[in-house]
Amino acid sequence: GGIAFGPRPRKYNTDMPRTAYRVAIQSALSSKQAAGEVVVLSGFQLPEPKTRYVAKKLAELELPGTILLVVGSDDQALGRAARNISGLTVMDASSLNVYDILRHDTLLVLESEVSKIQELWS
Repeated sequence: GGIAFGPRPRKYNTDMPRTAYRVAIQSALSSKQAAGEVVVLSGFQLPEPKTRYVAKKLAELELPGTILLVVGSDDQALGRAARNISGLTVMDASSLNVYDILRHDTLLVLESEVSKIQELWS
């Protein structure tokens, strides 16, 4: 025997409209820019894809707090080298989200990714 009209599982999550999501990301990026928390790197070349080289470059920049590093999908070696550093999150430009932008103190963007961010989220 079963239970007549028993509980049925239901999903309570809702999807956010794309236009509202785009506006939220634009707002988060502009607030970071206005606060001076966006750093654009022009030449982030590593001799080898090693964590120590990435840590050395970040120490030279002297960025405070947690860092969100935005790399391209073609920079997989840089992403692998940087993912083991504490306080640093590596993310592709296409997977940026409002939570991660606002959660980190500094947004570190490679110069090649600035145009991709503008193209995706404008």
